[in-house]
Amino acid sequence: MAEQKNVAADVREFAAMMVRDHTKAGEDFKAALEQSQTTASVTASGPALLPRDQTMLDQLKGLDGDEFQAKYILLQTEAHKQALALFSTYAQSGEDPALKEFAKKTLPTLRTHEKRIKDLVAAHS
Repeated sequence: MAEQKNVAADVREFAAMMVRDHTKAGEDFKAALEQSQTTASVTASGPALLPRDQTMLDQLKGLDGDEFQAKYILLQTEAHKQALALFSTYAQSGEDPALKEFAKKTLPTLRTHEKRIKDLVAAHS
């Protein structure tokens, strides 16, 4: 959505990176699930959005320009804090070896995202 809204070039570039990196993470997660001890599976369409995530998406849909950009940066900041906490915890103490390895391999990308988000906050505050 951020790639199609009236936002600054650096925000649009960040959004493109999110699409690219999250697509790869999804593929890596599917591969990890195949190696894991869990009975969970991933459908072709992926999981449904959690209500909290759907609310965030709905908040963005009606915005454009500076309003969209500010809300997008805020939501990305919050989401990546949560993701870093989740992945860090699982990378250290997760029970499934394949999923634990997936979490460890994904952490550097999440840290890169966090740094880029901080750069966006600094540039657009």
